[in-house]
Amino acid sequence: MAHASEVAGLLDDLSDGGQQIVVDLTDLEFIDSSGIHALVRPRSGSARIELVCPPGNVRRVLEVTKLERVLQVHDTLDEALAVT
Repeated sequence: MAHASEVAGLLDDLSDGGQQIVVDLTDLEFIDSSGIHALVRPRSGSARIELVCPPGNVRRVLEVTKLERVLQVHDTLDEALAVT
């Protein structure tokens, strides 16, 4: 919540490159609607965002909000990087 606008701005800047962006949420303990919005808000670039989020509380939030239907979610960083 405290850094959602920073994350959104960074993803906006990176999305112009048109490549894969991997966001590692492994150490994240909490995510709210502002964090989810930072990840899924419309961007002008064509970059593909991949999330790394192992099973746990944050992953359950992603599942409940159906974010896995919008963004690819991986259990590990290695899995996300293998998609490239």
